[in-house]
Amino acid sequence: MLLESKFQPLINTFISRTRTDALTRPEDAVLGPVDLFIPAPAGSNKRLSYSYHIATRNLFAFVFQKPIVGECLGSALITLMEGLYRLRTQGADNIQDLTSYLDTVGYSSFNGQPKYALAILRLADVFQLRELYIDAFAHCCGMGGQIFLDPAYQVSGVGSHVLDDLLRV
Repeated sequence: MLLESKFQPLINTFISRTRTDALTRPEDAVLGPVDLFIPAPAGSNKRLSYSYHIATRNLFAFVFQKPIVGECLGSALITLMEGLYRLRTQGADNIQDLTSYLDTVGYSSFNGQPKYALAILRLADVFQLRELYIDAFAHCCGMGGQIFLDPAYQVSGVGSHVLDDLLRV
């Protein structure tokens, strides 16, 4: 599944070096099951280690088309996108693949879902994804009464220019 999802750099970085076939013939090591060892960065405190492992878990959720987890959906999606750029094969269409993932798990179904609309608005703002931004923004405007009452609004971290635009509408 990792190879099909273009995560060869992740495999190369985190393959367990205890396997003799991985040491002698690394190109054959990915043809069957492999052990991956994905430790938190050295020197990480407990909070950073936890965040790192949540981000790692979310990469695998992406691979298996399952929902992600985290304290804030917008932040988790941004971290996921950063991981896609860092750990996938160069040339992989991360934007299209993420958009497809959002559709599959239902995060792009904004109707009555202010958390989803805010999260996608934040993601689109950070990565300058115009079409996704416009769609999420329109839904945020339509759910104005719900958006400002939603706890996700307080922690969404949407740029101040976006919030100014929402307040003007």
